[in-house]
Amino acid sequence: MDRRLRVLVSAGGTGGHIFPAIAVAQHLRDNYGAEVLFVGAKDRMETEIVPKYGFPIKTVWISGLQRTKWWDNILLPIKMFVSIIQAYNIISDFKPDVIFSLGAYVSVPVVWGRFANNIPVVLHEQNAVPGLAVRLLAPKASVITLVLPAKELEKYNHVYTGNPVRQSILNYDKIPRSEALEYFGLEDRPTVLVTGGSLGSAFFNQIIAEEGEKILQKGYQIIWQTGKQEVPQMKWNPEEWRGRVWQGQFIDRMDYAYRVADVVVSRAGASALSELAVAGKPAVIVPSPNVADDHQRKNAESLAQQGAIVMVEEHEKDKLIPTVLELLGDESRRQALAERIKQFGNPQATERIAEIIVEQAKKYSDELA
Repeated sequence: MDRRLRVLVSAGGTGGHIFPAIAVAQHLRDNYGAEVLFVGAKDRMETEIVPKYGFPIKTVWISGLQRTKWWDNILLPIKMFVSIIQAYNIISDFKPDVIFSLGAYVSVPVVWGRFANNIPVVLHEQNAVPGLAVRLLAPKASVITLVLPAKELEKYNHVYTGNPVRQSILNYDKIPRSEALEYFGLEDRPTVLVTGGSLGSAFFNQIIAEEGEKILQKGYQIIWQTGKQEVPQMKWNPEEWRGRVWQGQFIDRMDYAYRVADVVVSRAGASALSELAVAGKPAVIVPSPNVADDHQRKNAESLAQQGAIVMVEEHEKDKLIPTVLELLGDESRRQALAERIKQFGNPQATERIAEIIVEQAKKYSDELA
């Protein structure tokens, strides 16, 4: 290349969008010498997470469409207009060769903000049912990278790549277990990792607050990522179980968490499932019913039908803790689940998407050919 590749990445809202974007950005920086700039939404979690990985980030004013509190959408047209102008200014200043978008709502003004520039867009969709942002942007994408079959998107130029996973997750099993246990201040016991994702899960928090002690009484221990969701009144005292419980809003070292976990309790976001598949972790999955197009249920059902996860629905609340305890006590079943879910992991996804991004940049820029 005659000069450094410049990549603009639009991702935000949840860790399910942010961390796959970071994985690709790291690969582009480390293997292609690319200069990467993130664009996120103002005052959202990406503004805290992205700089920790050494990438600059700029923000626009946009916020997501509220499907229940409709009155919160009154300013949305104004926010969109302002955000498109902000994105246009960011693009004009940074002059990217390519835009990599993960379909979060922040991606809409970013892609629309390139209207005066001939910049290719690589659009990534993680779910079988594409979200509104992806449906809006698909006609403008040069190529769409997919994880699962998505009929609505197959009429566009698309490639099946799998979902990007951070390098630290790919290499988690190289970490000494003792080092990971020390990080969480835990004993060497069978461990349950409970995570509702980066934003947390009120459903999980309520169950662990009420019944988590049952896991401890059986001789196990818990890593509990609460997110920023409120934790209900505890019916047991974590201080009485010091050395057996780690509780916090966010886990910075998820590779340590996977190294320690014998069973994972998680939602069914595409990013979470991709990490579980690559890590080969037995999991009890509770799909969130509060997502667009019920896509988490569809994600989970596809794996449950293949015997790769144990699926429990929210209305089966009383089954969750007994199911976790049953799995902790059945090593052969855990091994079977680990082997099956690993078949759905694609550790080359990050590398393949990075290759596509570079190909598109070269296709549209004589300077990079």
